[in-house]
Amino acid sequence: MLIDAGTNESTNTLIQDIKGLGITRFDIVVATHPHEDHIGGMDAVINQFDIGTVYMPDVTANTVTFSDVLKAIKNKNLTPVHPTPGMVFNLGNARCTVLAPNSATYADLNKLLDCYQSGFRQQFFPVHRRRTNPVGTGNACAGL
Repeated sequence: MLIDAGTNESTNTLIQDIKGLGITRFDIVVATHPHEDHIGGMDAVINQFDIGTVYMPDVTANTVTFSDVLKAIKNKNLTPVHPTPGMVFNLGNARCTVLAPNSATYADLNKLLDCYQSGFRQQFFPVHRRRTNPVGTGNACAGL
């Protein structure tokens, strides 16, 4: 699992680091919100790795970075899943429940991140202890 993908500027380092870990596939990638500092490298990740499911909120941004992510998703014939509270998915042997987004709109998309961050902290600490290692970048895993 990959949560966010850093900035456009950090893309090459991100890709090299992921490849250096021997990762070739992400069952799940999560774009917490469409700011460049969270999705800048997501198009490269989607283009260069096998991807199972893309989770991203049902919000848009009028930026080249966001357009690049949507293009990568389309080119891989993926359909993004817009998570809703209570949605359940599996990650290895773990059963994960989506806690956010818990509002239809957010005036400040960074507040959406706060909801994801809180939910991922609660849900993925136990996953990490069971040796199913989520890979996180950006603020979505700050402090983990």
